[in-house]
Amino acid sequence: MLVLRFFLLLALCTTASCAYADLVPWKLSIRISSNEKDTNNLTIAKGKIAQLTVTFTNADYSQRSILLPGSQNQGQQVVWFSVFKVEDNYYRNIYTEERRLSMDTSLYKGYVTLKNLEPGESVSIPIFFNDSLNESRHIEAHQLGNLPPGKYQLLAWYDPWKDPLSEYIYNRLDPFDRSNGTTDSTKMDLNYAGINSNYITLTVTEMDTEIQMNMPTCSGHCAICSAIDHGNWNALKRAVRRKGAYESPHRNIAWVYYGPDAIQSSLPTFYSRTLIVNENGSLHHISLSWQLGKIFRVRSRMCSILHWVFHIRRCPFRSSEVDWSKLRWAKEF
Repeated sequence: MLVLRFFLLLALCTTASCAYADLVPWKLSIRISSNEKDTNNLTIAKGKIAQLTVTFTNADYSQRSILLPGSQNQGQQVVWFSVFKVEDNYYRNIYTEERRLSMDTSLYKGYVTLKNLEPGESVSIPIFFNDSLNESRHIEAHQLGNLPPGKYQLLAWYDPWKDPLSEYIYNRLDPFDRSNGTTDSTKMDLNYAGINSNYITLTVTEMDTEIQMNMPTCSGHCAICSAIDHGNWNALKRAVRRKGAYESPHRNIAWVYYGPDAIQSSLPTFYSRTLIVNENGSLHHISLSWQLGKIFRVRSRMCSILHWVFHIRRCPFRSSEVDWSKLRWAKEF
């Protein structure tokens, strides 16, 4: 009997050492977190806007491009959410967002955006639940249905395959590293069914609870936040011109979007950043635009005349300023 057990154990160990999993690890990871003190818990109070952060990380060994929601307002969502009720360790799906967008496209047609990530680099985007003011205008606003009070598990999905650009960004693979054609080494491998994030706890309450935030804020006498309190975007522009510290934590700035990967090299050119600001409980999307570089028109004309008349190749005075920059606009969109 002991001999039989010994040979069975030996056979089990031998076959186990020869067994290999054939699943491929995906090179793009997605993680969701809240800005509360416990980042794995998101509290949604009745009538209150709740903020979530979705972070994408390039786990590949080379620079890769990924698709993000950007200003998308048509087609099918790239990022959407599901809510699960956990009972006896069984996850029951009680709500999943509709992927088909039904947003207002009368002002503009928005599309997904492209973001380049170095190996190990991450990029984050904001999500705002219960933001009914911007639900039809901005892709960041999401709804989780009419959930009764209680505790749930929240999960994010990422699937860009419905967008025509995805074929130029990703290699479509199944979980066993199989593709319908040859793969491109310059593209990121992505599951044909998309990927999902981690779970976080979703607490829905009807009470107006005090939520402990994880981020520090500015002082109570901040000129930037004071301008936002009054919805005065011209005052916001002046405050940013003077202070320039709009990227540091502010009590009224919910999000500062990343800037463009590249800008036009010819002068003058323009550089924009998008802020999502909180004016007394309402979110507004503000575009800040800087002019980079300046052409002095009179001097430039004089240099042209000197060149035409006297064939002077190098102008004796400066007709442009490369290091010049100025915030021109602060507009809501």
